[in-house]
Amino acid sequence: MHGRRILLVVDRTTLLHLAAETRIAIGGIDTRWELWSPAAPGAVTAALRSTAAGAAAGAPHTAAREESGLTFLALSWSFGFLEALGFLAGVMALVGLLLYLQARQQAREVAYALARRMGLSKSAHGRSVATELTGMLGAAFAAGAAFAWVASRLVLGRLDPLPALPPSPTLRVPVGLLGLTALALAGAALAGAAIVQRRADRVNVAEVMRGAG
Repeated sequence: MHGRRILLVVDRTTLLHLAAETRIAIGGIDTRWELWSPAAPGAVTAALRSTAAGAAAGAPHTAAREESGLTFLALSWSFGFLEALGFLAGVMALVGLLLYLQARQQAREVAYALARRMGLSKSAHGRSVATELTGMLGAAFAAGAAFAWVASRLVLGRLDPLPALPPSPTLRVPVGLLGLTALALAGAALAGAAIVQRRADRVNVAEVMRGAG
């Protein structure tokens, strides 16, 4: 399979039968013979040399050898860099969440103190904070996943390291990774809500009201 020439896999018996009918000598065809095996390259080479014909084998090609080529290495490095950027963006999002909570903490404490006087329970306040944070992170997650899918579709055809060889690259949605990310965001929202609730419970209501005045 070179360039745009297709790879045709034929049963040996059928091929010999067709060659005999058309009077074509298999050995005269301009081609080369390949042996594909799941065994280790050294074992295959030794088996070929131990045959009666003493078949000579060239340098074996393995998946690991092809993947270690510069073409695939450059592509894997690019993907690794993008994954690192994605992880950094996630960390920055969590840092932004903490800064958001810190910036609204004083106003939240005043509102919570007043709401407590009017009968708001701790559990209801905790659920409201958790709902607020979950909505923020959930919307950001949905938007990020949608934009990532669109960007992947746009650049999919340009990321093929061997565009002359089939098959064409396919887009596979990382469902497992998306699920883990969603669980991590849900955990971050619940943890943030618990921190806010704990700090609100420890606040001196008199001091909060004096500061608000």
